[in-house]
Amino acid sequence: MRLPLLPTLMVAAMVPVMIGLGVWQLHRANWKTDLLARLEARADMPALDRPERLTDDMEFRRIRLDVACPDQLPNGRSGKSVDGRAGFSTVLLCRAAGGDLWVETGWSDRPDGWTLMNPYWPPARPTEMTGTLVLSSGKGPRYVLVLETAPAPLLRLAPPSPETISNNHMAYAVQWFAFAATLGIIYAVYVLRLRRGK
Repeated sequence: MRLPLLPTLMVAAMVPVMIGLGVWQLHRANWKTDLLARLEARADMPALDRPERLTDDMEFRRIRLDVACPDQLPNGRSGKSVDGRAGFSTVLLCRAAGGDLWVETGWSDRPDGWTLMNPYWPPARPTEMTGTLVLSSGKGPRYVLVLETAPAPLLRLAPPSPETISNNHMAYAVQWFAFAATLGIIYAVYVLRLRRGK
């Protein structure tokens, strides 16, 4: 019996592609594991004092900067307190020696919690601030400084941690290998039934 042409061609094309995607995800899993190890090592390092400019290799590093936030209106977005409560983070667009950056100042249980801040905060003149530097996920400056100490009456935010970055690539690899195996089994059963029908 001759093999069915179209199903055979489709399986012959798709199975290697699925296996290739699974292998690629395995490589991605190794890359992500290495990345997370490097980020965790940075998080354990002492604070970097007033770097001349901010770079991506400072992500999750504690940094001390002189920051000014002239004429800035704070705004709120979702955030967690250091003890895990859901609420709102107060965010400012500020300036440091390395350029503009976002500053997450503190946590409140209300979206307008920033209205309760000391009237002399945010500072218009350069003021020393220490926090953890992370990459921004939205528009505007590339970096966010999450402060270690919140201006009263705001509370401290949960510090950024590499543990919040997922590494699902191994699971994705297993899925692709499973898809390839499933397609192979379905094709084998299909051919077997065709032979029995002859």
